[in-house]
Order: sequence, then structure tokens, then C-alpha cells
Amino acid sequence: MVSANSGCFYEKRGLKYKNNARKQREETAVRTYHLDDTERMIQNVLGNRREITVHGSSAFPCASYLDYYKKSAYPWHWHDEMEIAYIQEGEAEAIIDGRKYRLLEGDGYFANCRVLHAVAGVGEEEMRMPNILFHPSLLYGTRDSVFWGKYMEPLVMSPGVSHVILRA
Repeated sequence: MVSANSGCFYEKRGLKYKNNARKQREETAVRTYHLDDTERMIQNVLGNRREITVHGSSAFPCASYLDYYKKSAYPWHWHDEMEIAYIQEGEAEAIIDGRKYRLLEGDGYFANCRVLHAVAGVGEEEMRMPNILFHPSLLYGTRDSVFWGKYMEPLVMSPGVSHVILRA
């Protein structure tokens, strides 16, 4: 659920607590979005469309979520993290870097850092979408590393690699 104070409330095993990086590392956050949550979701996005939700921490720059959408959408946004999402149930419409995709059960997407995107559940069924957001530094460590220079920098800095659609 999304709170009115611009931070997410996460529900895990029946307990509710505010965004906490340590607890995020231990479990997957469950976020449910309904049509009447739209105004509150917009509060998580700045005027330049940057999402202000913290995903993980500097010690562990990764967070996993299990999102539920029913006739609702998460607004246009971008973040410094890469995102991998999978449509576990239902159908979704994803708009990534200006392109619209219909995602069916079993499909998914990878969105690179700082790529503008939005996701909506479509149809009458609730759409379930597990997703992981991680800062690229989780993979390369520091920018001094060979892994950054040889593999990650070309991926992260390439305007030609904004996203990949994964089909079942």
C-alpha cells in the first residue's frame, strides 16, 4: 500500500512497517495498487518524474517487490536502479522509453537505469508482478573495477539499451 507521506508502506507476513532497508533485504515487499491509490502513487514521483522511493540501501542496493494491480497503474517514473519485472498472473501494459507493450502471463521486462516507464494492470483480473530493482553497483562494486569498465559502463551508458522485453 502507498501512504500519503510519499513513502511506501509494505505489508509482509501480516505486519506493516515503514520503508526500512534492513527489512527489505530480508523479505519481499508486497505492494497493492488500486484505482483510488493513483493520487498517492503520484506523490512518490517528483516533477522531473524521478521516483523518490528508496530501493535498498548503500550497503545492499537491491529491493524486491510483489506488486498487485487491479485497474490501476504506476505513473510515469524513472530511477537510478535497473528493474526486472515478470507478469506472474494477469496482463499488463508497459510503456518503456516511449514504446507500448502488452505483456501477458509469463512475459516480463528489463528496464535500464534512468529510463522513463509506467506499468498498468489491464483487464478484469488482478495482475501480479514480482520485480527486482537494483543499483548497478551491486554488480560492479566500484567504478574502478574492470567489471565496470568492460561490462557495466557500456550497458548503463548506452542510449541504445534502454530496455528488453522478455517473452514467455
